Amino acid sequence: MASDAKLVAESLEEMLVSIAEGVREAQEALDGLAPFDAFGRPVPGYFIPHLDFELLVDIETETNSEGRPIFKVMAARGLFGGGGGSGTSNTKSHTTSKIAGRLVAIPPGEGLPVPQLVLTAEKTGAGETLLTIRASNTAGELLAGQRIELNIDEAASKALSRGVSPTLPEARLREAVLVTDAQGQAATTLVVSDGGASGRQLLVVAQLGIATARVMVGTAN
Repeated sequence: MASDAKLVAESLEEMLVSIAEGVREAQEALDGLAPFDAFGRPVPGYFIPHLDFELLVDIETETNSEGRPIFKVMAARGLFGGGGGSGTSNTKSHTTSKIAGRLVAIPPGEGLPVPQLVLTAEKTGAGETLLTIRASNTAGELLAGQRIELNIDEAASKALSRGVSPTLPEARLREAVLVTDAQGQAATTLVVSDGGASGRQLLVVAQLGIATARVMVGTAN
């Protein structure tokens, strides 16, 4: 009977994992929504904190030729009317049962402090913008000696800029990989070519592990 109980448990596990995978994929789709609208304004994000579920399952017992019961768990027949209840036959019987529960989202890091970034931009001269980043965690601790990567998101920059398929100016980061100091800060400069396209928006993205920060830098008109 121990192996039969294991079979039932494994069947239920597959159902629950399937639900959890669906929730995870839905959250990933929400996370993939554009952070800015067509006018460059931030748009709200969405988070699924929990999911309440209720399953109707058929636990079917079938007796094999040796007289040994075999248990099977499957989605209940007649979920939307009809079916359900319990029935018997010469070799099979099944019972419809209800399983209810809640899947709760666990914060990244399983509740432990996770890194977070703040990225700011300040014009310092013709075609130059100082980018300053501050790294800390959700417990308020500054993160020193952390390696942070910065990139220009060209696809998002084109979407944020005026016109259809706009031409972006030539731009580069003097340093694309930074290491935070004792105050959890680091800085670099974004240099935009003087002869580049004007009136555009460049989206710079900083990343530290799972933490990201973004800032928009406008080119001169």
